Amino acid sequence: MKLEDLKQQIPYKWRVQSANEYGANCVAYIDSRDVQDLFDKVCGAQNWSNKFEEHKGNLFCSIGIDLDGHWVWKSDCGTESQVEKQKGESSDAFKRAAVMWGVGRFLYNLDIIKIKEVAKDSKGKYYPTHNGSRVWDITDHCNKLINKKIVENKPTKPKLNPNTAEYRKVFDALRNGYTISQVKEKYTVSKEVESQLEKELGNTKA
Repeated sequence: MKLEDLKQQIPYKWRVQSANEYGANCVAYIDSRDVQDLFDKVCGAQNWSNKFEEHKGNLFCSIGIDLDGHWVWKSDCGTESQVEKQKGESSDAFKRAAVMWGVGRFLYNLDIIKIKEVAKDSKGKYYPTHNGSRVWDITDHCNKLINKKIVENKPTKPKLNPNTAEYRKVFDALRNGYTISQVKEKYTVSKEVESQLEKELGNTKA
């Protein structure tokens, strides 16, 4: 077993961490079942276990792994959730203990997503909206925001123009074995410029 594999990225979702009149902050989280599946995959279902204990009013979860016949345990406590408090606390304790083994640490490298559009419900609580409608699927909406940001920040390839020093470099590279496809990986090449390059290359070979 390779314990380093416990640090691999696993499926994750997004939830609203806080919301006010200025927007909603969303953070990534993992599901307990996916954590269990990872322990089964990396350690083997028979080689790991977990247990819960209460200390000074705090619920602690300990996760143990059988390492060559010797059980090693790592623990952490959880906090109650707003919905199903006891279940949420045990799930949180389990996932926090898993972090001690490296599970889910990749989440700390993910940015908090800010949803600027919000509205207020009848109880005065703010919630995310999009084009005037409430966002119910937070994970789907956050993933769309991430993809949009990636597209917007995607570097554009420089345009290859004739009668420039860069054009002559490309032409010389083509003469020395480069292909048009390789050139297009680095530059935006119009059909006219491509035809001109092919024509000039044909003249040099004639």
